[in-house]
Amino acid sequence: MINYQLVALAHRHDMLLIEDDIYGDLGFNGARPPNLLSIEPEPANGNVIYCASFSKTVAQGLRIGWMVLPERFFRRAEYLKYVANLAAPTLPQLALADFLTHGGYERYLRQVQTRYARQIDLFSHAISQHFPAGTRVTQPKGGFVLWVELAAGTDTLLMTQDLLKQGISIAPGQIFSATQKYRNCIRLSCAQPWTAEVEAAMVKVGRHGDGK
Repeated sequence: MINYQLVALAHRHDMLLIEDDIYGDLGFNGARPPNLLSIEPEPANGNVIYCASFSKTVAQGLRIGWMVLPERFFRRAEYLKYVANLAAPTLPQLALADFLTHGGYERYLRQVQTRYARQIDLFSHAISQHFPAGTRVTQPKGGFVLWVELAAGTDTLLMTQDLLKQGISIAPGQIFSATQKYRNCIRLSCAQPWTAEVEAAMVKVGRHGDGK
């Protein structure tokens, strides 16, 4: 319902919506979440620019994505693409096209969706066990990241710097804000296979979240 209202609002005020759907293929229940483009009544002349990428699904080093945009923006987007990087790499695109054509992508998604769902459960359980009381964490239905909110006043930027010295990488919340918000939040990637070493790292992150 919110998606329909947002698209209707964009049409009413001629407002452009840029939809970043890089995690859409990683839903855990096998059903892809609806996107704004799918309910745009006039895709060719509407108000939604849709962006997606294979860098979050197939491989992070595979910097290949795509856009679906109204015809009125095509020439401008083509020009900006040209001046930004001239062209995309040919061989990776051909390899990916073959992967898609022969069903490799669908098989891969079925495997990785199950794996990421399990990873999210394991990391969430570790947070409940090792992080301070009152810690809040998202419950995503897809993807491989968790958003964690620690107690107010926690400096997660300082926490990140301390953990990096121990070889542990997390993302402080304020890097996701243009106004220095979310200073007590962190984003955790759960893509790393669960091991004893990862569990030990989660214990250390939880201790830092408690100011230890």
